Amino acid sequence: MKLNHIDLQVSNVSRAHAFFEEHFDFRCTFQRREQLAIMEDDDGFSFGVSNLFDSVPPQYPRDFHIGFILPSDERRPLLSDARTP
Repeated sequence: MKLNHIDLQVSNVSRAHAFFEEHFDFRCTFQRREQLAIMEDDDGFSFGVSNLFDSVPPQYPRDFHIGFILPSDERRPLLSDARTP
């Protein structure tokens, strides 16, 4: 079975969308106001960020994470200091 997509609940869709484009080279393929942004990478993986009901910021568990394979180690120092939206 191949994973189709992941959707993260965020408090600010535009900020999250910009973060993933800047740091992980995702391209936004669709955005509906501040409710939903769908992004895609060069391998065709779809990644969404959403706040469909103007919800309060989500509370993820402290150890929640998503791992990305980076093309090189050059981005690691930047990402270790980055704060997700």
